[in-house]
Amino acid sequence: MTVAALITNASRVELRGLAWWVIAPRGTGTVWDRAIFESRVDHVDLGQSGNVKLTWDASFALPTGFYDLGLAIHRLNVDGSQTPSDARYADPIFVSAPVSTPWLIRRQQATGDVEVTNVSTLTQQGHDLTGPRTLLVTVSNSGPLGANVAIQLVERTTFSGWENRWWLGEDLYATAPIQRTLAPFSSEIAAVRVQVPAILITTFRARQQWVRLTSPDSSFVDQVLLGAGETFSTQPSKGLLRRGGPSGPIEISAIGDPGHWRHTAKHNIFMTLVNLTGRSHEMKAWWYLAKGSEARPWLDAVAAGVSTRITLGPWTSATVSVTAYADAPIGSWQLSAWIHLNEQPGRLVQSDVLWVSEAITVT
Repeated sequence: MTVAALITNASRVELRGLAWWVIAPRGTGTVWDRAIFESRVDHVDLGQSGNVKLTWDASFALPTGFYDLGLAIHRLNVDGSQTPSDARYADPIFVSAPVSTPWLIRRQQATGDVEVTNVSTLTQQGHDLTGPRTLLVTVSNSGPLGANVAIQLVERTTFSGWENRWWLGEDLYATAPIQRTLAPFSSEIAAVRVQVPAILITTFRARQQWVRLTSPDSSFVDQVLLGAGETFSTQPSKGLLRRGGPSGPIEISAIGDPGHWRHTAKHNIFMTLVNLTGRSHEMKAWWYLAKGSEARPWLDAVAAGVSTRITLGPWTSATVSVTAYADAPIGSWQLSAWIHLNEQPGRLVQSDVLWVSEAITVT
């Protein structure tokens, strides 16, 4: 799709700004909060009462339907901060879904003239799921200048509670980069050999496959998720509330509570922990029952539990039981689970936190 915009400086001073647009499914709330595709951010330099025309040629894959489009411009201030200046919204636009698979699903537009234009399905040699496979990737340069890029297949995972946010996740494994030099207005095909570690396949059964292009300085060029229409209908895990992704290498993927909370018992909470890296880590797990879902529930916790030291090997998961060290009083409370890494002796660093979305009632 091509989007063109005329930007005008209505002042008597020179101005600098940033302009971009987004596409979002029809719905309530702002188009910016619902966005599932974002264009490249273009810099704008405007003289006194000047105009500039911007054009974006973007490729994306979405299910067939009508979508909202919004375009924004921010003024760049001298101190580097931004001030919203204007926004415009187009009538609902109709998008047709790709006819072949896999879809090349983008969250962001490619930064320049080089992008992924075709990907074959993964071919497997024999019946061994951990055996080597080959992916054929076509990379095209639509510009007048040559370009050097590195091509990789990246295995990623989404986070529990955010499975519907397919663009947010963590890299698990990446193939060795394949270097390609593209002449102006040319295409290259690269055969990417993939052999994912067996333990990673066992632990992460709902992995994503992304094709990523980077420049010689490792900056982002283009990235596509190999998916289909089902990618956009994935629902988040029920009963979980996530306010942010893991800040460390260990994710809490599930919380299991007793179901019936009694004020005369010390309850066990089950937590499933996942190591998102290829290294072993030591950690401790906590849970808190508190009045609200604030960021520091230990300040007014009515019940809590802490685990002994836990070790997770590379790309492994474990479910641990953590027993309360005090009875929970009668009332309605919020349950949260926390994981901290034992990075140095006597020093714990938070890795992830997850809440149970519904209130816990203790009788």
